[in-house]
Amino acid sequence: MDTFDKLKWAEEILQKLLKPCPICGEKKDIAIHVPNKDGMEDVQCLKCGLIMEKALGIGAILMWNKRV
Repeated sequence: MDTFDKLKWAEEILQKLLKPCPICGEKKDIAIHVPNKDGMEDVQCLKCGLIMEKALGIGAILMWNKRV
């Protein structure tokens, strides 16, 4: 019997919600860091390097999808 990994499940759901990178169009190599090394949250395209960083709880994923 496999054990259910809530963290992995949540990460997979968040990845599915992300729109492609607004710069290069990458769809798969996009990383979510919550919290990142600065104690913030960010979404980063691993192909072109674009990064959107917000304070924890502000919603870097929402900002990425809105292109704000």
